[in-house]
Amino acid sequence: VMCLHIVPLLRSPIPQVRWAASEAFAGSGAIAAIHAAALLTEPEPEVRWAACEALGSIGACAADQKAALQELLSDPCVRVRLAASEALWKIGAKANGAARLDQALRPRPSKPRLINGPIKALPRSQADKLLL
Repeated sequence: VMCLHIVPLLRSPIPQVRWAASEAFAGSGAIAAIHAAALLTEPEPEVRWAACEALGSIGACAADQKAALQELLSDPCVRVRLAASEALWKIGAKANGAARLDQALRPRPSKPRLINGPIKALPRSQADKLLL
C-alpha cells in the first residue's frame, strides 16, 4: 500500500523529492525495485545514487536490475559508480566484486573546459600556460 503513495513521487519535477521517494523504497521488495530502477537513468547524480542505494537495500529482490546497475559502473559521478558497485554486491553479484570496485574508482576522462576570456590578448607564452 505504501508503494502506491510513493510511486507518483518518483516522477516529481523536484530532484530532492525523487531522491526521497527512492530512499523510501529501501527494503520494500521486487515491486519497489522496478520503480527504483527507473530512476537509474535520471539526469541528476543524486537521484541515480539514491536509486542504487535503494536497490542495494532491497537486496536479492533487486537481482533483475543487475544489468542496469552494471551500466552505472561507468557513470561520470564517482558516488554513483561506488553505489552501483555496492548495490551489485548486496543483491548477490559477489563474483568479480574487486574488479567492479576497481572499475568504479577508476577516474573518467574529463572533457576539456573552455576558459572564458580573451586568451588571444595574452602574450603567447601566457596563453600556452593557461591551455596546459
